[in-house]
Amino acid sequence: MEGFAKKIWESIKEWMSASLKWRNALIFSLFLLIATLMWYVHALNSVRERTIEVGIVYTGIGDNIAFETELPTTLKVRLRDTGKRLLSYTDVFSKPIEFDLGEQLGRKGTLYISADQIRPRINDQLQGTTKLQEVIPEVISSRYYTELAKSVPIVFVGETRAAQQYELKGDVRLRPSSIKVYGSKDMLDSIREIRTERVEISGIRDTVRRELSLEPIAGVRYSQSTVEMRVVALQYTERVFVCPIICDGLRSDQSVRLFPSTAEVRTRVDMRYYSEVGADDLRVYCKYTSDSDSKRLELRAESKNSHLQVVRLSPSNVEYIIEKR
Repeated sequence: MEGFAKKIWESIKEWMSASLKWRNALIFSLFLLIATLMWYVHALNSVRERTIEVGIVYTGIGDNIAFETELPTTLKVRLRDTGKRLLSYTDVFSKPIEFDLGEQLGRKGTLYISADQIRPRINDQLQGTTKLQEVIPEVISSRYYTELAKSVPIVFVGETRAAQQYELKGDVRLRPSSIKVYGSKDMLDSIREIRTERVEISGIRDTVRRELSLEPIAGVRYSQSTVEMRVVALQYTERVFVCPIICDGLRSDQSVRLFPSTAEVRTRVDMRYYSEVGADDLRVYCKYTSDSDSKRLELRAESKNSHLQVVRLSPSNVEYIIEKR
């Protein structure tokens, strides 16, 4: 009994010791949080500087305009104000500044956007207490010129293979099927097509879409650098039909006896329309000509339903006897 009581006492002491350590850690964390909040409040109310990146969008530029140096897509704006106000400019400058260049660009020359054009666009979005310290770059400048344009077809490069019991429906489709190419007359005259990157896709069971890069050609510029490819695979199964043979080319006073009079047609059917096709969707025929000296007539089969494809015809020819009516 004495040993049992001792164990209970030891357990109580361990629990109290652990609780004390946990309480000390909690008190320390609380003071740390209070200190952090006090520092944050102080930072919000004190005067500071902050640099913000502001996006730029250029409009009114024709597709055939080329710049010798790439135009900047962002401005670095350094502002001075209290921390609280500086934080608000994250949302203020979330939308890019737009410069309409439609009236500035001719056939060739130098584009020039001065600080007197840039700074007011920034200042218009600032509060009265905020000071604009610096804008980088202060000036946007680049020489430009116009290029000739030509529409060039896109050619798919690669291989596409359907999975077993599937078949590709048509060729690979590209969107767009052609793009505009810009450059000198000599360069454009030498370009007949633009090739996609090479791709190989196998085991296709459905519609596959993929964005493909275009092979670059030195000295010219594309209206876009990628196109979308689309290839469709449909599931097929085989069906066999026995169809009567029709003989074409007979005169009104003639009839024909065919041996055999029916043919077996093996077809491939889109699984979605399996129950909707039948022998009536097929036409098996031969053609008789009076000047023919052959003892057999060749058979042909055609499908009247786009979901039904003829694979094999048996027999491939028949014997015949022409009779007068």
